[in-house]
Amino acid sequence: YLDWSSVASFLNTVPDGRIVALCSYIGDEKVGEEKNESTNKINCSAAKFGRLGGFDYDKVTSSPKDFVSFVGRLAFYPTWSSFHVSSESSSLEVSIQLDKPAASTAYKLRSEKNTVPAAVFTRLPDYIMPLNTQLLASNYQKRVAFEAYMEKDSNSSAIVGYTTRSEAPVYLIQNSAFPFRAANGPTQMNAESEDSSWTTYHYLPDAIVPDDDVVEEKNKAKNSGTPNFDIPIADDYFMGLLGSQLLVKNDSSSTPTLLDTSNALANSRLVALYFSASWCNPCRGFTPMLIEFYNVLKEEVASTHGLEIVFVSSDRSDGEFQQYYKKMP
Repeated sequence: YLDWSSVASFLNTVPDGRIVALCSYIGDEKVGEEKNESTNKINCSAAKFGRLGGFDYDKVTSSPKDFVSFVGRLAFYPTWSSFHVSSESSSLEVSIQLDKPAASTAYKLRSEKNTVPAAVFTRLPDYIMPLNTQLLASNYQKRVAFEAYMEKDSNSSAIVGYTTRSEAPVYLIQNSAFPFRAANGPTQMNAESEDSSWTTYHYLPDAIVPDDDVVEEKNKAKNSGTPNFDIPIADDYFMGLLGSQLLVKNDSSSTPTLLDTSNALANSRLVALYFSASWCNPCRGFTPMLIEFYNVLKEEVASTHGLEIVFVSSDRSDGEFQQYYKKMP
């Protein structure tokens, strides 16, 4: 800072209790203060440094010494605070006795059955448990993998829990996951599975988590082998973005039908919006390639590949839209 007035102005913005260290060479400034003594008394008085317990501004301005060093705490006068005015620079060593923190609260994972978070953060990393293993893992195996992640990963401090269900990956959650909401019912393919519904696990103080709320190792249920990527995200996001219903084609009928947006996008881990129109020449060249890509995923990779593409039409009429949409899967 150019002068002590600037220091005082800055300290006025700092909350009480903060530790402050000052080291200043005041020789040149002191000359200016002597020339403008009356101005300094008005703009920068000792009262402006009253929150620095142990700091003597009058001594700073009246001493012929050039170097000032101070360590203290705003709005406190701790025994360890130190203030020196000297003719030459010197080091200052201060030992601060911090309050001993209370014993850390023990936390435990609380299970909320048939519940999903408002948002998920990311999937459990593959280096902890590969995706294919997560799809086949039991609830107990997923719990062990999650605890291993919390112990090993340096970025785990912001994680407050996870959500999963049978034949689905482990999705990590942060504070943005609250509030939770009720999950949709189990799908047809896994309705008989014990863990078919989404369950969200989040940390709470140990004292308020029931003793019987535990995940135990059991015989692994038979897996259908069909990937399930039904990520628990808030349905109202896509409904607000795309509307309450989407026009959907299905294998049983050649006529598209309207389907609730949440059902149309079920079992999707990636939703793509394709803005296109039949009058757009670049679009007409790209659309066949996109159709081929989608069909390869559906036929050769898996019927449930986790990708859904929503066609957002810019056609000028319903007839143009129908002709263009007819070519799409």
